[in-house]
Amino acid sequence: WTMLHLHHLDSLGLFDNNVFMMSGASGGNMGLSMYTFLKARHRGDLKPIKAAIEEIGATNFLSGDFTGLITRFPINFLPDLPGWSAAELEDRAEAMARSYYRIVGTNAGAFHYDSIRNQPYSAIWEKNDYKLPLFISNTTRAEDGMRGFAHPLKKIDLSPGMIDLTFNGAGVLSFPDAAFLANRFPIMSPAGRIEGKGHFVDAGNSDNSGISTIMHFLRYMELGSKDTTATGKTYARFLS
Repeated sequence: WTMLHLHHLDSLGLFDNNVFMMSGASGGNMGLSMYTFLKARHRGDLKPIKAAIEEIGATNFLSGDFTGLITRFPINFLPDLPGWSAAELEDRAEAMARSYYRIVGTNAGAFHYDSIRNQPYSAIWEKNDYKLPLFISNTTRAEDGMRGFAHPLKKIDLSPGMIDLTFNGAGVLSFPDAAFLANRFPIMSPAGRIEGKGHFVDAGNSDNSGISTIMHFLRYMELGSKDTTATGKTYARFLS
């Protein structure tokens, strides 16, 4: 649904050079991330983007989710057997991400799931001269309800009540992991653990739209517009 609306906006010529930033929560966050990824891969060519959206819409993801729920969930409570570990199995969010990227990605190369997952969140912006709108992915920390976010820019401090997950103790957060970290429903999916940051679940637990993240970012930009440091130049590059 989210991708269809963005594609319609795009087909009217109101996306490229008009949309500066997107931010979402839960399933909407997934739609925004997938459309961002498709735009990066196809560089604005709307035909393959529409084909991918239609294939996603025609795919029965629910059966896979349900199967994973009734098999993966009880396995978590079994002790590890010799030569086999439940920890090595994909959880619901990871399996879902791989299924989506099978459709929107490629069989090999820079846009393959295994490739993009080993790169930083900003990779699809850095390796593409196409003017791709910014996309901030949101999530919620389970321990205290604070909102976590990932972005393609340099390290920023939006608000005392928000946690920047782009750079963390374990390295950097990839684009697929950040996108599907926003859609980890409690019970249905285990929380995603990020070293040194905590456990993170569905973004809707703290902000059901992602709009507040944009509000904080715009306020930060107002301060950054007066900055002459590298951070200020980063914003100027995206605004030009």
